[in-house]
Amino acid sequence: MKYKEIRVAYEPEITGSVNGVYSVEIKDKLSFSDGDQKKYFEDYFLKNNEDYNRVFIDGFECIDSSKIKNISLFPVRKSIKEIDMMGFCPFRLGLDFVISRKLLDIIGCFKLPKFNKIPANINSFNTEYFLIGFPMIPRDKINLNKSVFFDSKKRTEFSFKTFEEYKETNYSIMPRKIYLNISYDIDIVYFQGTGLFFSDRLIDAILDAGIIGLRIIDTEMEM
Repeated sequence: MKYKEIRVAYEPEITGSVNGVYSVEIKDKLSFSDGDQKKYFEDYFLKNNEDYNRVFIDGFECIDSSKIKNISLFPVRKSIKEIDMMGFCPFRLGLDFVISRKLLDIIGCFKLPKFNKIPANINSFNTEYFLIGFPMIPRDKINLNKSVFFDSKKRTEFSFKTFEEYKETNYSIMPRKIYLNISYDIDIVYFQGTGLFFSDRLIDAILDAGIIGLRIIDTEMEM
C-alpha cells in the first residue's frame, strides 16, 4: 500500500493562528471534569514517556476512554477557525491531532490499527471533536536499501548505507520515499521520527469530502 505524509495546516488564512500550528490547548485546571479524570490522563502519558513500547504498534496501550468522558479544549486566540483538523498543545506522546466528527467518520470507513480516541469539545465552537493518536512503527523497520532521502545542503538524493548513519539524521536531511521491511494492512501509519501517513485511497476520500485543515506532504511511504 502507498501513503503520503499528513500534517495539520499552518497557514493563518486556514487555521486562524498566526503563531504556528497549534490552534487549541489543554488547560490543567479547566479541561477535565474532575480530579480523577485529570490524574488518569496524566498518569497514562507519564507511562508512555517512560516506556515507548506502549506507543509502538505491536504493544500499543490504548487510553481507557471510559475513564475520560470528555476533554475541554481552548482556542489559543480568538481568531482560531472551526476546521476539521487542528494541532494542540502541550504535546502528549500517544496523541496526534484534534479532528472533527466529520473526519473521524471518514477515517472509520477504512482499515485502522487500534488507536486513541477521546471525545472533546472546543470552547465557543459547536463542532464535535476528538483527540486522536495512532501507534508508531519503530524506525528500525525501515528498508534502507530502497528508501530515498534528500540532502538540502548538497541538493542531492541519496540512501543511507547503515542504520547507525540513519539514526544520526539531522534537520538538513529529509525523507523523500520511505520503504518498510514490514507490512500492515492499514490505511493510517505513524512512522517513528517522521510522522503520520495516510494511504492514497484515504486521502482521496478526505479530499472528496472537502475536509479543511489537513496538509499533504511530498514524503511518500510504501510497504
